[in-house]
Parts: sequence; structure tokens; C-alpha cells
Amino acid sequence: MLEALDYQYGETANGKGLKKLPSEYFDTNFRGCFWFEKRNICDTIRQLGVDNCLFQTDFPHPTCLYPMDDIAERLADFDEAERYKVMFGNAARVYSIDLPSE
Repeated sequence: MLEALDYQYGETANGKGLKKLPSEYFDTNFRGCFWFEKRNICDTIRQLGVDNCLFQTDFPHPTCLYPMDDIAERLADFDEAERYKVMFGNAARVYSIDLPSE
């Protein structure tokens, strides 16, 4: 997606109007989330930036993931700090929520 944005910007805007490529704005202006994705989710999150991705669920609606029995398996390639960010820390930072110390 980020590569496509850069390509289209170059094709349609001839590089005019932005100080950076569209993909370079992602880190500071966008957040992504994951929900049902399972394949290569850790790799995908790392490509987009661990600081920019948050876990989501739609509890209590029927499509939610409660009870969530496979999240540990899906995030097994993350270290503890990466898991914390996508499961709690990033949302707390984005929404200015104070989390209790461990």
C-alpha cells in the first residue's frame, strides 16, 4: 500500500505539493490495526512500524474475538516489548490513557 501511494503520487502529482513521499507520512499521521489477520502478522506489523499498529476487537458484537484463544500464537514472533506496544501501549499513547505500572 505504501509503495503504491508513492508510485501514484509520482505518476499523478509529478512530485509536487508534498515535502515528503506519502509513505513517509505514515509514521506520524496514521495508525493501523489488526483483528482477524493471521498470516505473517508480526512481519506485516514490523513493516508498518510496531509503534503504529494496535490490536482491535469489536467486543461485545458477534464478530469480536472474545474469547481470544490464539493471540499468543499469532504474536509469537514478537518480543515482550513489541507485544506490549500492539496490545496495550500504543493505544494508551494515542488516546492518552495512563496505564498502571507493573
